[in-house]
Amino acid sequence: MTTEPTYWHGGFPGIQVGSQLLSPTDAAAARIPIAYTPRDRPELGIVSRTDRVYFSTNQDFARAYAFQTEVITPSGALTSRGTLYRIQPIGAVEEDPDFAGHDVSWCAPGAVVVEVVETDVRMRARDATRAIGIYSSWDDGRPMYLEDGRLCITWQMESIGLTQEAVDEIVRPWTPVDRALERINAAVLHR
Repeated sequence: MTTEPTYWHGGFPGIQVGSQLLSPTDAAAARIPIAYTPRDRPELGIVSRTDRVYFSTNQDFARAYAFQTEVITPSGALTSRGTLYRIQPIGAVEEDPDFAGHDVSWCAPGAVVVEVVETDVRMRARDATRAIGIYSSWDDGRPMYLEDGRLCITWQMESIGLTQEAVDEIVRPWTPVDRALERINAAVLHR
């Protein structure tokens, strides 16, 4: 007998048990404002479908996404982090192409919240980066992070003369990718 996997979703707080998680497309069609921005980051090889809800079979992976979800006041003050939910998908479950082959991230047309597991998720930024980064790839298929947490060089970095050794000197292991790329760009501009 096969058991159904447990699915986790890390996202914005305040969703109640029994509530449906809508894709951005479905929320817009129903004129429901949602505080969700698709993960469209073509420069990182990440492009989300706006007709899907994303979730994971790895609780730490989903917790990291909850941690990365920030609730900010209009003045820019961080008031809380996201929430970890246990969910039940609605519709066909498909592998998330951004993490293909890792059996970690999935998507479906919708989902229902079964349990609110943890609110205001806190963890170290490096731990969140590790939880997601070990499964992340650049647009050419190279891993985003090497096994020891070093940011893997991209073809774009190589094309401007950077080496893996140079990247290692600029960026500490498990530095969040946005911060790492900012540091690399600053170093390139000042050389």
